[in-house]
Amino acid sequence: MTEEVRQALRICPPGLRQAIDRLTAHLEQAIQESEDAWKLASREFTDGWRKVSNPKSRHPAVVETLKNNNRLTRKVKAAKARHERWVKIKALWADTAL
Repeated sequence: MTEEVRQALRICPPGLRQAIDRLTAHLEQAIQESEDAWKLASREFTDGWRKVSNPKSRHPAVVETLKNNNRLTRKVKAAKARHERWVKIKALWADTAL
């Protein structure tokens, strides 16, 4: 960020300063919520994932177990990615902060 832009942001109107403060608080809240969701998904994965001895079997119980395992895996990966995105956004915001 150039020095001119930083200087312009330092003398910003009070309404903009309040918006910046609200955004910073929102980022902290979003990171905490995403981390909690990630931990919950990880716990569900740990508690719910079941090993299947023959994953190519088409037995209905095996198929259902595989579906559940895949669902749990997708949920954990999505929660982790969402959390990492929020952390990255916060880092970018911190780089541009006043």
